[in-house]
Amino acid sequence: MQTVPQTPKTAFARYLPTEPDDLEWGLHVIDAGYIDILPGQPYPPKGIHPEAYMFTWERGRRLHEYQLVYITRGEGVLELRGTGSFFIDAGVAFLLVPGQWHRYRPDASTGWSEHWIGFDGEVAHRIVPRFFDPRHPVLTIGLDGELLHLFRSVPGLMRTSRPGYRQMMSANTLAALARARGLALRTGAPPDPHEQTIQKARQHLLEHATLDVDFKELAKSLGCSYSRFRSLFKEKTGMAPGQYQLQIRLNLACDLLTNDNRSIGEIADHLGFSSLYYFSRLFKQKLHVTPTAYRVQHLAQSHRHL
Repeated sequence: MQTVPQTPKTAFARYLPTEPDDLEWGLHVIDAGYIDILPGQPYPPKGIHPEAYMFTWERGRRLHEYQLVYITRGEGVLELRGTGSFFIDAGVAFLLVPGQWHRYRPDASTGWSEHWIGFDGEVAHRIVPRFFDPRHPVLTIGLDGELLHLFRSVPGLMRTSRPGYRQMMSANTLAALARARGLALRTGAPPDPHEQTIQKARQHLLEHATLDVDFKELAKSLGCSYSRFRSLFKEKTGMAPGQYQLQIRLNLACDLLTNDNRSIGEIADHLGFSSLYYFSRLFKQKLHVTPTAYRVQHLAQSHRHL
């Protein structure tokens, strides 16, 4: 009879002390790793985590940090006290928040491959409640190579400890959160029920940035009254729909001024501004420099780097 190894052959976990610079940076990684649990192997395996992070299925666990977990093989279950039980399979991520009682484990018949990043900080406390719902922690993502690369990059940086690695881990953790959320929205499992509506509106404005958009008609096509649409849009983006489209046009203007030979008048016309005067006045108001000066400054910087 073949016995199942008690300790996974493929496993890595590292836990870092918090340094003063970590707190100043705003988001810092506390721990990260990956485990490949074979069918029938005990979970969680002994010798991988510090005692403070170990748990049993019977007693569960509470963390003092956030953890983003990504399952890339197998299936299992996640349970949150007061929220319920969630089926987990390959291509699913889940986000745990500080103080939340939880427990999770792979199905004994399949095992699973698990990647995780533990993090905390002022930035985390600000963005997670804003963009994720702890009552719906499961993000249906699919098997995504870019997200998996981000998860693997954090343990990789821990191993090398090269200059700036802590800040690089923080940046990759933010990128992983953004990627996971974006993929969840795309697959129809948004953390916020209104997010998909506003995402469609943003996409429409990006695709029609140079055209006059009838925002009342746009709201109607999205199944909202105009007042409700405008309120939701401002809540999610921080600006009204018209201002959002205007910002897209100005971003395009910056790109054209630095990478296109067209005159400023031609650029203004291409972007849908009613006149060169209006474009120039608005550009200076928002960027504190005229379009001509912006172009000259960029060209001067380009020549210095040649």
